[in-house]
Amino acid sequence: MPVNKMQRGLSRSIFEQMTLARTSEDKKLLLELSESNDLAVRMSLAQNKNLSFALIVKLANDDVADVRKWISLHEKAPIYVLNRLAEDQSASVRALLSGNPNTSSEILLKLAQDQDNRVGYLLAQQGRLTAEVVEVLIETYQNDNLVISRLAKNPYLNKKVKQMLYILTGNESFRESLRMDNNLGEK
Repeated sequence: MPVNKMQRGLSRSIFEQMTLARTSEDKKLLLELSESNDLAVRMSLAQNKNLSFALIVKLANDDVADVRKWISLHEKAPIYVLNRLAEDQSASVRALLSGNPNTSSEILLKLAQDQDNRVGYLLAQQGRLTAEVVEVLIETYQNDNLVISRLAKNPYLNKKVKQMLYILTGNESFRESLRMDNNLGEK
């Protein structure tokens, strides 16, 4: 059954709006749904892989952090949006940004300096960490055993980087985690 003007977007039930927001390819409908007052609709919309850059930018500036969290993970989010989200007031938005495969190494380095350990913890388990990002993470979180132990257990760090970190770090928790997990250093 074709959708008439009265049945478009915001006149439908919340469940229908959420479904359309997540799956529709209709640009006009997506734009209409972006005006919804319902948080669940905007969160669903932020997960839609068919979003235009304009809608991504709009949702990246949403007043509610839960919407911005989904945009921080969006595969089409342009670098300028990711850069802005790296400065977001919500630590949860910044933390999730580390999991976006399009987040640049410069942004990862900025996140490694973030003082909120939720950001450090999620960043410490990512697979795209450069030696420089790892060093900054250790410097920033040297007294945070949760972040440091997560970094030590990161299966994506190569043995050479872990050996270098074993030598450079003064954090005994980190050194112990490395020794136990990777047979580095003396037993």
